[in-house]
Amino acid sequence: MAVHAQYPSNLLLLDRTDHQEDRKERMDLRFSDSVSKNLGKRTREDTMIPSSQFSGPLFSQTVTGTHPSGLVSTGLCLSLDEQQQQFHMNQSNNLSLSYKFSSELASQIARQNNEIELFLIQQAEQLRRAVAEKRRRNYNALLQTTEELVMRKVREKQEEINRAAQVTVELEERLNQLRSESVAWQTKALADQAMATTLHAQLQQATAAAQRTGECETESGFVDPSRVEPDRSCRACRLRPACVVVFPCRHLCLCEGCEVASGRDGDACPVCCCVRSGSLKVFFS
Repeated sequence: MAVHAQYPSNLLLLDRTDHQEDRKERMDLRFSDSVSKNLGKRTREDTMIPSSQFSGPLFSQTVTGTHPSGLVSTGLCLSLDEQQQQFHMNQSNNLSLSYKFSSELASQIARQNNEIELFLIQQAEQLRRAVAEKRRRNYNALLQTTEELVMRKVREKQEEINRAAQVTVELEERLNQLRSESVAWQTKALADQAMATTLHAQLQQATAAAQRTGECETESGFVDPSRVEPDRSCRACRLRPACVVVFPCRHLCLCEGCEVASGRDGDACPVCCCVRSGSLKVFFS
């Protein structure tokens, strides 16, 4: 912009300088023409005056007259020479003054032109600096705005990355927890399966034992209806009445004291000598 602003000023300066130089030349030419015309006119007049004076009757009388007339003519000639010398001196002084004035005017015009050109150059330089400074400020502002926008975007992306990392950690912890729970459930399922297998085996064993016990009870549980017990005395001590039924044969053959004294499973029934598996106290009304 400084270059474009400087071209019109230079053109204006050149145009103004050309006009001033043309005007100066025209003034010098007019002045010199007027001076030369005046000088020629005065010279012709001066040359014509002596010829008229000397060609008239007065000049003839003066030449042919007495001696005083000759003195007068000599004085006239001297005064004419002095006038011509004075005129030439005045003309030379006027010419020198005019040339001096013209040179001073030209120097003043040149100095003013130089000052104007320097002022325009300074203004153009100031304008260029102002435009450059404004452009630099705009560039710095744009750069700062761009940096702030980029930093905000970077912070947002960093926050998103941190949130994603936190969610990933939480999901990994949940996955590890689910894996631990899965392993625990698998272990528990295996333990339950083993327990079920053990219980099934025990159940089968108990079923087989029950079947064997049922056969024994069937064999030993038959009571002859024609058999009559003489009394309900204990078959062990014969002192107290019997109040305990022995299993699996179901014989009422022991009192409470004898049942406590021989209260171990595996003892034989005192009636049928069957290995007992349990006992039950009976209350009579």
